[in-house]
Amino acid sequence: MINLKQLHHFWLVGRTGSIQRAAETSGLTPQTISGQIGVLEGAIGRRLLRRKGRGIELTEAGRIALRYAEQIFRLAEEMEAALAREDEQPTLPYRLGLLDIVPKSLAALLLEPVLEHQPRLRLSVIEDPLPRLLSELMLGRLDALITDGPPPAQLGNKLQCRLLIESRLALYARPELSLAGPLPQALDGAPLLLPGESAVTRLALLQLFDEHHVTPHIVGEFDDSALMRTLAENGAGILPAPAILESTLCERDALRCLGILPHITERYYLVTLERKWHHPGNAALLRRFAQDHQLDSPPAAPRPGSAAPSAPQP
Repeated sequence: MINLKQLHHFWLVGRTGSIQRAAETSGLTPQTISGQIGVLEGAIGRRLLRRKGRGIELTEAGRIALRYAEQIFRLAEEMEAALAREDEQPTLPYRLGLLDIVPKSLAALLLEPVLEHQPRLRLSVIEDPLPRLLSELMLGRLDALITDGPPPAQLGNKLQCRLLIESRLALYARPELSLAGPLPQALDGAPLLLPGESAVTRLALLQLFDEHHVTPHIVGEFDDSALMRTLAENGAGILPAPAILESTLCERDALRCLGILPHITERYYLVTLERKWHHPGNAALLRRFAQDHQLDSPPAAPRPGSAAPSAPQP
């Protein structure tokens, strides 16, 4: 087994880039540091350092070892900090993946019960495209993720999925971009900010335009919902976003709601592994938003082609 004291000496050398500086940091002599690293190299059977001019550098094995040492001693520091706060309530990590196209205002609404949870949860939010989030979830690096659609059918038997919230799709813009006439016909020729290809809403919008022979002027396509909002507030175009966010999007008086599009409903889901179903963070989200949040047994994942579970209309 690796001697942690010897590994710590090596870690100091890797961090400082010098045996001399590592010795000064630890209060030991350079000869002691060098000797301890030599013993460590003998134990693992690989050279970790080599001479380069008057200094030293890490070997490939040394770079690998340093990455692991960083994690080991970072965790040790976290443990010391946690133990030093014995009078505080313990915190449980809650690692949540967020599809990058989910509107930030909606994400803030969904995260409210997690932030209010007692005892406190240490929330970590990672924004990425769906394939990367699903990969991290399957590897156990996430406790759950929030998406705008159910997971792929081929993963249905490995994941649990529950509808959190749904809302009709509305249009928001500066007052000078007001529309005349019924929707969606009034969008013909109007400047529109279109969600990127990863958004489920994009396909629904394009199908609606095609069915009604409407051709908006597509200003641009965006995966970043915060950027879309900023552009809309600057007058660049019309923003499609959930109707449930009207009070939030219009609170600064830069935008106003132009109306609700027919036949388009946005849905947002909580996706998790079955073994993560009872995590307090997942339970908090389901209690607040899911219509049927029975936690004794997770629901079966939706089958391909099956209807999504219903939820109250916002």
